[in-house]
Amino acid sequence: MAREMYKRRRYCRFSAEGIKEVDYKDVDLLKDFITENGKLIPARITGTKSKYQRQLD
Repeated sequence: MAREMYKRRRYCRFSAEGIKEVDYKDVDLLKDFITENGKLIPARITGTKSKYQRQLD
């Protein structure tokens, strides 16, 4: 029997926490969206809405 994979639904963390604008000085928040090499993690992986993904750029 094949094991069923559970796919966790992605959600926008900024919308859930009520953040209106992304603050570039908030390092603790930003480190969840950046790889160890300094590249941005795509929105299709993080679940971030396009409005906030553009602010991360």
